[in-house]
Amino acid sequence: MVTVVDPSGSPEPVFNRSGTTIVEVTGSGTTQMSATAIPSVSGWTIAIVQATDTPQVDQAVTLPDNAEIGDIVEVYNVIGGYPALVFPPAGQSLNSGGQVTIDQSRGRMFRQVGATLWRSMS
Repeated sequence: MVTVVDPSGSPEPVFNRSGTTIVEVTGSGTTQMSATAIPSVSGWTIAIVQATDTPQVDQAVTLPDNAEIGDIVEVYNVIGGYPALVFPPAGQSLNSGGQVTIDQSRGRMFRQVGATLWRSMS
């Protein structure tokens, strides 16, 4: 998001990625390096993640690396008998740590709160 100042001097936000995007993502691997990236083209992304029915195989996704401060990503693990693993993008951190696990049929919200920092909101 960019902030501009109008002629009267008051700041007005200008949204360049407004709206909501819904994407389906299949997990890949179990580490940050092998994970499938969640795409981001708007300020609010809903990711429907499918983890496979095989443990320790295809469960991992990463939050978008092109997100902006304030962006929200909702991640839902909708099918599969195993947890989905959510990692921050390379070079960033999530809750000042590594990953968040989302059990089957559950969801979680994430917000980018700094240039390289994500927080889990629920």
